[in-house]
Amino acid sequence: MSRFLLACFFLYFGYSAVYGQDCQSDRFQQAVFTDVSVSYDVVYSTADAYDVLNQDNPEEYKMDIYQPMGDTQIKRPVVFMFFGGGFINGDKQDADMIAWCDSLARYGYVAVSVNYRLGFNYVDSGSPVRAVYRTIQDANAAIRYMLEFQEDYRIDPNHIYLGGKSAGGILVLHTTFMGDEADRPDETYGTFLEGTDLGCVSCSGNNYQHDFDIKGVMGLWGAIQDTAFITSDEAIPTLMIHGDGDQVVPFDEGYPYTGQFQLTFPYIYGSQRIHQHMNSIGIYNEFYPYEYDDHDVYGSNPFPNENWDEIWNHGHSFYYQTMQFESPKPQGATQADSGITESYSIEMPAPGSVYCWDITGGTIVSEDNSQIEVQWDGGLGILQVTEKNCIGAVGTVSETLEVNAIVNVNNPETDNPTHLIPSVVFQGDNIFILNDNPTETGNYEISFYQVDGKKIKTIITKENTPISSIDLPKGVIFADIGRDGFSMIQKLIIR
Repeated sequence: MSRFLLACFFLYFGYSAVYGQDCQSDRFQQAVFTDVSVSYDVVYSTADAYDVLNQDNPEEYKMDIYQPMGDTQIKRPVVFMFFGGGFINGDKQDADMIAWCDSLARYGYVAVSVNYRLGFNYVDSGSPVRAVYRTIQDANAAIRYMLEFQEDYRIDPNHIYLGGKSAGGILVLHTTFMGDEADRPDETYGTFLEGTDLGCVSCSGNNYQHDFDIKGVMGLWGAIQDTAFITSDEAIPTLMIHGDGDQVVPFDEGYPYTGQFQLTFPYIYGSQRIHQHMNSIGIYNEFYPYEYDDHDVYGSNPFPNENWDEIWNHGHSFYYQTMQFESPKPQGATQADSGITESYSIEMPAPGSVYCWDITGGTIVSEDNSQIEVQWDGGLGILQVTEKNCIGAVGTVSETLEVNAIVNVNNPETDNPTHLIPSVVFQGDNIFILNDNPTETGNYEISFYQVDGKKIKTIITKENTPISSIDLPKGVIFADIGRDGFSMIQKLIIR
């Protein structure tokens, strides 16, 4: 048996208008800037470098900041990139770091290539752990620096991303998931050969005080000391890329530098194990394993190799994916009289966001970004919103707000408003058209339409005459009911 859920609407075919500011953008999806400016050697930290004699050795640490030239966006996401080199060498101006930061800036990001502290004692098993911890402190100091000067660099504190390869991949994964003091390794309080307490994660480099959250992290052939650091409470999206034949950082789990220096390095868990663990606790992650025997999947000497373009696409697509959001549904009246102005708004509009209104079956008579007034034509009105947020990311189109706008006409005999809405009842497989207005008589012409406007069929019927639904398609259709020069649309949901 077919059942009808019937509501009275006019179907307003073919006309839709978009109001408000431009909410279309290719930002973060392709290179929208042709030139990039770089601020080189910005000092973000002064901290004790590793010293084999365990003496105070303060040094300045610097970063390069890449920005798209000609960008007028008030706030931008920021990506911090960290080079590889086994915690003993490497530099912020390595070729791949320049490629990442320059490319990200052309896509609309602020990108920062960061130098961090290097060095450890090969004969002290706790020293490599301390080396990693120092780099976590450095990453925190770099982020705090940029947050201190966020207005100068126009970055959004709610869109902080990390990326790194090899040692840098280890660095960013630990920075993201080992932020609690409870996770701090015992070795950081001092070892037999290195007795100095390294202090808390945020107790090094500078005195700027800022709390922050990581929006997403990209670990390229990286690893983590313990997957237990990653909990469902820290559901931070993660991208991992790793070669399955990596002998430097294990693809699955094991000691770094397989066959070399195994006595001085801790056991670690590579990308495959992190991926499995994240899946088990429900954290969004992307994992791209490569059949590749060397360590640097996109090449290091020379850089790049044939894998670079694909890995770049994985990286920027991942960052963009973490920005996706659904535009909010408009709020306001769902029943209205045609010709009467109704107000609609966004509940709790986001600071810095702009809203583009898409309306069918009416006209916006006034607009103030997140608030509008609409004069409906009559019948089925449709209202949707698209939000472009403070960093220029565009949300998906909102859920539709449908408005039933009733047409009022003047009865030529009484000159009183009369609703041209007949009563509709259904019973079994039939529907019946009734009208309680005694001045309106005659046949109805009813045309049934699919939602795309394609006509199903047209019939002529009288009041209280059964209309069979058996040959009508299941789902949403519309019935255009006309008589004496007037017509109305009824929306039918056929089950």
